[in-house]
Amino acid sequence: MKKSKITEERQKSQAMQSDRIVRPGATPCLLLVGDALEELKRLPSETADMCITSPPYWALRDYGVEGQLGLEPTFDNYIEKLCRIFDEVRKPPLIHPLGRNKRCVWTIPNKPFKEAHFAVYPPELIETPIRAGCPENGIVLDPFSGSGTTAEVALRLGRKAIGIDLNPEYIEMSKRRVEPFLKEK
Repeated sequence: MKKSKITEERQKSQAMQSDRIVRPGATPCLLLVGDALEELKRLPSETADMCITSPPYWALRDYGVEGQLGLEPTFDNYIEKLCRIFDEVRKPPLIHPLGRNKRCVWTIPNKPFKEAHFAVYPPELIETPIRAGCPENGIVLDPFSGSGTTAEVALRLGRKAIGIDLNPEYIEMSKRRVEPFLKEK
């Protein structure tokens, strides 16, 4: 899809979302099309219990969306923007109240994903961190949700999820991926 078509779809989606009130706890999975920093600013303070994400790499891939993270002219510009985004993420305490801690090397093989996305990580990679860092019915935030792996795992483990992505195609991919878990609720 060309940038202009994606930009047009994103603007249409943002127009539909502009009147919505974001109440993350009211739904098991909230998927937002938009710039991570701008969407995070719209969420109430301390909305999520934890954040798991894989931001776009710098100067590696063009996802075909105007304003995407990773295409900044310099690495310093990229890091500056990334820091602004994570300053907006409300972090939970670094020490888990139950004292859970896993300090070892994990061996987790990659798994194929049938839809087109450049950087999909295996669901097993984030199962332990979600179990340890987010209470049941808590909210897991992914400001670069891509194909929706984080949302899928969060829902499967009895948590809620907020996913943000600039590309409306990836949000649609995420919706298809989490739909079976929403029907179970």
